[in-house]
Amino acid sequence: MSSNSKNTNYEKTLNRGEKFSITAPDLGKNKDVIITNWLKKTDEIIEYGDVICEIENDKVVMELESFVTGKIIYMHPLNQKIKPNTEICIIEGL
Repeated sequence: MSSNSKNTNYEKTLNRGEKFSITAPDLGKNKDVIITNWLKKTDEIIEYGDVICEIENDKVVMELESFVTGKIIYMHPLNQKIKPNTEICIIEGL
């Protein structure tokens, strides 16, 4: 596993205090996305595979899952246009 703290397609184990950034997906052609619903809250403990939020653009609506287990310490505000690869959530290892 890579120690890179960006989105990946596998479960990453976080050490206590280690932070993991979840970024807005790149849906191609510089399509901005909007977080329309957070399904978790700041300071909430989440597990690998939990759905964190719902995002959409003019063509796609999708759920974004966590790649890690930990505590949410930052969440991007709802209903704002977000460029691809912008940090939308930070999870801290327990």
